[in-house]
Amino acid sequence: MAISASAGAACLLAGVLAALLAAPAPAKSAPAKKPVVTHVVVTAGKPSEFSFALSKRSVPVGTVVFSVTNKGKVPHTFEVCTSTTMSSKANACKGKVTTSLAPGHSQSLTIKFTKTGKYEYLCTVPGHAQLGMKGLLGVGVTAPVTPKTTKASTTTTTATTTTPAATTTTTAAGGPTTCANPQTTTFTASMIDFGFTGVPASAPCGTLVVTEVNNGQADHNIDFNGQAGGIIGPGESQTFKVNLTPGNYTYICDVPGHDDLGMHGQIQITG
Repeated sequence: MAISASAGAACLLAGVLAALLAAPAPAKSAPAKKPVVTHVVVTAGKPSEFSFALSKRSVPVGTVVFSVTNKGKVPHTFEVCTSTTMSSKANACKGKVTTSLAPGHSQSLTIKFTKTGKYEYLCTVPGHAQLGMKGLLGVGVTAPVTPKTTKASTTTTTATTTTPAATTTTTAAGGPTTCANPQTTTFTASMIDFGFTGVPASAPCGTLVVTEVNNGQADHNIDFNGQAGGIIGPGESQTFKVNLTPGNYTYICDVPGHDDLGMHGQIQITG
C-alpha cells in the first residue's frame, strides 16, 4: 500500500508539472509611450524689429518647448495666450511669458497644450504688439497667415515764440546759468514710430510749452534733459512746460529701446 501511495503522488506531481508547462506564458505588457515633446525656435526682432519668426507655426497637442532668442535691437518678450482665439487682434492677454530679453539673450518656455485651436502669441513690451509683434499658433490645426499692421500718418507743426516774465530754467552742461531775456516758445511735438517731427532746431531761452501728440502705434513720450511729458498711448496728447537756459540739449523718448531706434534729437537754446 505504501508503494501504491508513493506512485500516486508521483503521478499527481507529474500531471501538475505537465499542466504548468502546457499553460501559455503571461503576455508581456507593451512599453509605455513617451509623451510627445515639440520644439519650436522663436526669433524675436527678425525679420524686422517688431516681428517674430517661428520655426513651426502649427504643432500637435501636447508639450511644446519654445526656445526664444532676441535678435533685435531693443528688449522683447514672448507670451503665448492660454485661451484659444479666432484672430490675433488682441494686443494683451493672460498667458505664459518669458522675462524681458535684452538683445542677444535667450530663454526657454515650456507649455502643455491639452486643447486644439488657435493660440495668440505676442510681445508684452508696451506698444510692440500694436506694431505687429504678434501672431497665431495652431495646436492640432493649421495656423492662418498673420495680417500685417499699418502705420499711422505723420504730422508737422510750427513753433511760436512770445516774451513772458522771468522764469526758472535748467542749465545745459557748460552753458550759461541764467537767461537774460526769457521767452516762451510753443510747439507741437509729433511722435511717430520711431522719431519726432515738429520740434524746432533752435529756440530762445526761457519756457518751452510742448504739446506731445502720439501719431504712432506704440507708447511714446518726449523728454528734454529730464523734463518730460508722460508716456502716452496712440492717439493721445499732453501739454507740459520745459524751462531751459542757453545751450545744446538732447531730447529722447523714455520708453526702453526707443532711443536706440532713433527717437532722439538736438535742440539749441539761444539767449
